[in-house]
Amino acid sequence: MAKRRCADISTLDELFNTLIQKRTVLAKNAGFENYRDYKFKQMGRFDYTKESCFEFHEAVEQHIVPLVKKIQQQKLDTMGKTIFSPWDTAVNAEGKAPLKPFQSGQEMLNGTIAVFEKINPEFASFLKTMEKMKHLDLESKPGKAPGGYNYPLYETGAPFIFMNAVGSQGDLSTMIHEGGHAIHSFLTHDLELTAFKSFPSEIAELASMSMELLSMDYWNEFYDETDDLQRAKKEQLQGTITILALDRAN
Repeated sequence: MAKRRCADISTLDELFNTLIQKRTVLAKNAGFENYRDYKFKQMGRFDYTKESCFEFHEAVEQHIVPLVKKIQQQKLDTMGKTIFSPWDTAVNAEGKAPLKPFQSGQEMLNGTIAVFEKINPEFASFLKTMEKMKHLDLESKPGKAPGGYNYPLYETGAPFIFMNAVGSQGDLSTMIHEGGHAIHSFLTHDLELTAFKSFPSEIAELASMSMELLSMDYWNEFYDETDDLQRAKKEQLQGTITILALDRAN
């Protein structure tokens, strides 16, 4: 797979350069010096500036990148390697079998409701409402499209969650993540304008990714073994940290 992608590097580079040129012309025709400034205006970003982004990038480079490199080096040392192969990044360095926090979609849902109950009973009630309304399609089955998402339904305020659960820790994180989006949908239902309920990614993902972290203290609903629980938490934190530095730590 990696070799096939590498075969198209030149083509993709040329395509990207062409895209930059066209976007620059678009921005200048609209009276901006560059596409970045044009896009800030187009997306209605008024509560932070490009300088805020520069400061954030610098903070990631100074504080997060060294931590990610340390995590990566520890994994390489454990695996007895000096460089990652593409297939090394998603496996357990010690060769342990994947975590299996649940067996069925219903068990995953019940556990997630129990976790949300401990954070805030109202959050749990939202998932119960979705279950009652049959707004959950969680199980993996033949022919089902891949992926997972929460889709807001503005008329009722009760969203819909779609995913492909097979019992993995990644599925659990996805369920909790999409549950965070669902909570966001419920809590913004009373906003007067529907347009106010459609959020840019930096706001939408704040609700979902924060829920992944807020829920960690209650993952014992899924894990009886302390070692498995600690491993799940460690992998979650390492994954979150790595996302922040994804384009700078390699």
